[in-house]
Amino acid sequence: MVLEEKVMALVWLATDPGTSEQEQRTAAVAACRLIRENGLAVIKKIVAKPNSPPRTQPKPRKSNPHKKTIGDILLTTYIASRCGRCSVCKLGYEPWAALADVNGKAAHFTCAVLRAAS
Repeated sequence: MVLEEKVMALVWLATDPGTSEQEQRTAAVAACRLIRENGLAVIKKIVAKPNSPPRTQPKPRKSNPHKKTIGDILLTTYIASRCGRCSVCKLGYEPWAALADVNGKAAHFTCAVLRAAS
């Protein structure tokens, strides 16, 4: 067995969910030792299809929007379908976060409520 194949087999064993934790740790240590001792570099080739168009990032979808009134201000709330950045506090949000529409941009629900109250 070629050295690279042996390392790849150990990496596969270390990441296989069907093996025990002890066996996974042993395989990971053995793979790291072989990589370090033999000066190997781990490189993953990514090959694109020749006729595939470049990917564009999809716009966030507003899943199940709801209308809520806070005082005299109407907020459209929804659950985030992907990661993004709040338009009010500029912090990130994760999928399944509660968001509200603030001037056409996504914001944390609490940020939108505080902005509406001010």
